[in-house]
Amino acid sequence: MSQTAKILQKTIASISDLPALPEILATLIRLLQDPRTTADDIGRAVSAEPALATKMLKLVNSAFYGFPGRIGTISQAVVILGHHTLRNLVLTTSVLQSLKQTQVNPHFDLRVFWEHSIATASAAKILARENGLDAEEAFIGGLLHDIGRLVITQYLGEAWEKIIVQAPLGQASQREAELQFLGFSHEDMGAWLARAWNFPAELCLAIEYHHQPALAEATSPPSRSGGPSSTPYLWEIVHVANAMAHVLFPLGAHDADLSHNLDPDMAVRFEKDAVELEEFGVSCREEMDKARVFLSILEE
Repeated sequence: MSQTAKILQKTIASISDLPALPEILATLIRLLQDPRTTADDIGRAVSAEPALATKMLKLVNSAFYGFPGRIGTISQAVVILGHHTLRNLVLTTSVLQSLKQTQVNPHFDLRVFWEHSIATASAAKILARENGLDAEEAFIGGLLHDIGRLVITQYLGEAWEKIIVQAPLGQASQREAELQFLGFSHEDMGAWLARAWNFPAELCLAIEYHHQPALAEATSPPSRSGGPSSTPYLWEIVHVANAMAHVLFPLGAHDADLSHNLDPDMAVRFEKDAVELEEFGVSCREEMDKARVFLSILEE
């Protein structure tokens, strides 16, 4: 076990109220692993959680999915959208509900956090479409890529205060400050939570390596689901989407410089000229409008 992993494990053990895997998500994962599971089985499981079922129906009937007013039951939603989509919806809803801040951290701007998450999710969705990947999976990867920051700000507030004081001074990036004061980064924390909650393997890797995509393939490359070797991995899509979101919708002084955020190999593979980048930004803004609807329903 690496020193980083040891420090992370010790820190997690010291936090008594870290969120556990929601029961409905655990149930759904079990159901989806059974080939005998029907749409009605899933519908009954989700409907046992009335608040969750209501959110699901609002979501599938929203502009985000393009079925306004056409889906009346969870079972119908499963048939139309598929098991995979419903799993992602329940997964995302569970994460946001479990990590909903009970206490506002004055040193953390939750609105800015979600705006960046939405921008990354939207960029990932477009990149996935351009590269023949599952656009929805990429959207979820982009939306949840920074969940480790939510855990750190909510449960390790004192260390976070030191991190955000250090980073703006130019002595270290925020990620480097995390490593300095915590001994691990928000990617490490997010990946731990994702694995504790039994997220799909590629989603865990997208969260863990969204800043260092080259390390993911060297560490534990999963198959490309039968796709050609040129098909990008989910973590590569999320990495590029995160970098482009910073450039298109900058949060800090370094954000306007794509090279500051983007792995050189990824820059070559996903290169866009000025016109293409401008067009990408227009498409990204359109997707962000839809994503805000998605997020507003989940946060109700």
